[in-house]
Formats: sequence, C-alpha cells, structure tokens
Amino acid sequence: MKKSLLTKIVALLLLSIMVLGIAACGSSKKTEDAKDTKEEKAEKTEKEKVEEEKVEEEKVEDNKDSISEKEDDSSNGSGELKAFKLGMMDPGAWNATSGPLYAQMELAAETLNVELVYAGYDTNSAEGHIAAVQNLISSGVDAIILLNGPLIHGIIPQIAEICDEAEVYWSLSWTKLIEGNNDYNAAVNSDYFVSTTYENDVYSANWCTSILGEKGVKNIAEIGFEAGNATGDMRDQGIQEGLEEYDMILLGEERDITLTMSSDGGKTIMERFINSYPEMDGLIIAGMSQFVLSGVVSAMEANGVEDKISLSCIDFHEFQTDYLKSGILDGIIGGHVVGPFYSLILIANIMNGTPLTEDKVIVEDKFIELSSHEDALIWDEYGNTGNIYSSDEIEQMMVVNNPDYTIDDFMKMIEDYSLEDIVSRAEGN
Repeated sequence: MKKSLLTKIVALLLLSIMVLGIAACGSSKKTEDAKDTKEEKAEKTEKEKVEEEKVEEEKVEDNKDSISEKEDDSSNGSGELKAFKLGMMDPGAWNATSGPLYAQMELAAETLNVELVYAGYDTNSAEGHIAAVQNLISSGVDAIILLNGPLIHGIIPQIAEICDEAEVYWSLSWTKLIEGNNDYNAAVNSDYFVSTTYENDVYSANWCTSILGEKGVKNIAEIGFEAGNATGDMRDQGIQEGLEEYDMILLGEERDITLTMSSDGGKTIMERFINSYPEMDGLIIAGMSQFVLSGVVSAMEANGVEDKISLSCIDFHEFQTDYLKSGILDGIIGGHVVGPFYSLILIANIMNGTPLTEDKVIVEDKFIELSSHEDALIWDEYGNTGNIYSSDEIEQMMVVNNPDYTIDDFMKMIEDYSLEDIVSRAEGN
C-alpha cells in the first residue's frame, strides 16, 4: 500500500513538472512573438520615418525650385501692374493733333492697366478748366494730365493747389515753365506735380519762317497765339528772327482766340488779310492749324491766290498730305503728340512704387517736320495711327517689368523722337 501511494505521489510530481514545462514553453513563445512584433514595428517605423524624411526633402527642393522660378519670372518682366485712374480733358472731335495723341494714350492705358477718365470742359475759359479738374478729382482719379490750357489761362497756381489738396498727381504738356516765374514756382513746389513737356517753339516758328524765306517771300501775315504766354512768346521770337534773317516784313497778325480756333474763323481771317494787304505773298499759321487751316485754304482758293501766297504752319492738319501734294502748303511742323504719353510713363511708374526719378521732370519733346508730300505719307503710315510706341515697347518702360529701365533710357527715348526713329522702331530696326 505504501509502495502504491509512493508511486502515485511520484506520478503526480512528474505530471506537475510536465505541466509547468509546457506553460513555460508557451510563455517563452509569446515573449519571442511579442519581441518579433515589436522589432517589426520598430523596423517599420524606421522605414516610414526615412520615407517621410525623403518626401519632406523633395518638398523642400520643389519649393526652392518654385521660388527660383518666381524670381526668374520677376526679373524677366512678369510683374503685375497696379490699376489706377487717370484723368484727361475730353478731346472732342478728332483732329490731326488730338487724334494721334489720344490714340497713343488709349493704347498705353490698355497696356498699363490704367482707366482713362475724360472730363468735358470749356476750352476758352479758365473757369472751365478748373471745373473740369475738380470734376475729375470728384470722380476718383489718382492722377491728371493736362495740355496747355492752364498756361494759356494763367491758372497753373490754382491747379497746383487743387491737386495738392486732393493728393492727386498732375502733369502738363505743351507747356514751357520759365524758371523763376509764378507758374514755374507753383509747379515745382507742388508735392504732387510730376512733369511738364514742352517744345522748342522758337525753332518751330523759325522753321516756318525759313520755309517761306527760302522761296523769296517778303511780305507776310501771321495767325498766332494770344500774346503773354510762353508758347506764343517763343513763337513770336522765332518769327522775328526769321524776318530779320530773310529781310521780310510782317504786315499784320491775328490772335483773337474766338477766330483762331475754328475753320470759319480761319476763313474770316484770311479774307481780311487778302483784302487788307494786296502785297502779301506769305502766311504763317503759328499754331492752331488743326482748326484754322481748312478755312484759310478755302479763302485762298476762293480768291485765286493759292499760287501767289506761300503757306507754312505749326500743328498738323488732317488734310496736310493733300495740301502738300497740291502745293498750296509749303511746309508744316507738328507731331508733338507724345508729351502726355511721356508723362503717363512717369506717373505709372510712380503708382507702381518704382519711380524713375524723385525730381520734377521738365523736358523738351521733339517736333516732326513735313516739307514734302513724301514726308506726309510716311507720317500717315507710321505716326498718324497713334501707334508711335507699341504695346511691347510700353511694357518695357515699366520698372516692374524691366528692372534695368532707368530715367536715362526714358530721356534718350524722348531725344531720339523723329520721323526716322518712328519708322525704324516700327520696322524693328
């Protein structure tokens, strides 16, 4: 019995040992499995980390490339132009001076993201000009470009005060400011004055006088500006110098603005000259030819003096090509239609935060001389269209588009202006 009991005890002990062994084996396997899983997870996490780092590096490189491309685009002229509103006087009916002028301005405005706003006005009064400027400011313009009305009517100081108070940039055209006088001081001391363009009107009037003098003309009459403004005074000086050089006599003159601004007025003036001065063999229209020339020609033809009286003019006319071909017109000087365009380039660069200069710009622009029918045909093809400066050229006058563009480039463009320059640029030479 004892032996049997002992045998049972031993058997139970062996069974317990086996059970414990099996449990131990199971536990070890679970541990190893857990260890393997942990290692696999760690390995997977490390791989993911490497992949994520690789992706991030690629993103950084892509971003660098993107930034580099933007910088390249900027330097190559892909800058966005700021929109702004520019005020001008309503040009009214088309003529050979205002037509190309405003066509060039419209092209430039479209190219430069500028909205042009026109104001109607009374050309014959100071009050009309002032009211037009105030109306433009009320419409929200950022800048205003005026012609020579403020000079003629003596209101440059008032314009300066109005624009400064409204914080509106302003420029003038066809306006010579004489250093030291009230107009000059008012303009250059104005915080918002940008520029004025003017022409060498001593030269233009002398050119007209010389055209007649070279033909042997001795007795002339003149249609001119009212006395007392810089343009009129310079043209009178040019004529006087020509009279002295060619030993000519000035028989009479007409300066009444109510007559010199219309074709009917031109006819009235010429008929009076013909009747008053039978010895007259030459006429100089020293400005406003775009208005009076047709009336003058009509009176000459009606009185049969087109072969007796030689004729030269300042300011282009819509029928000048025909008049030069027929011989009734001996020469005409004008084409000074890009002054406002030059001012727009200065203003547009200011509005885009890249002014070409901090100085007030007072610059002489150039005339175009037509002394033959052939010259007139060239102007008709290349200048009269109002595409004197192309859209592509205009874009490159903006520092935002062309960082290398400077005030020196701008001044050279003005200096180069001529019939030959217009043709050369248009033909890509």
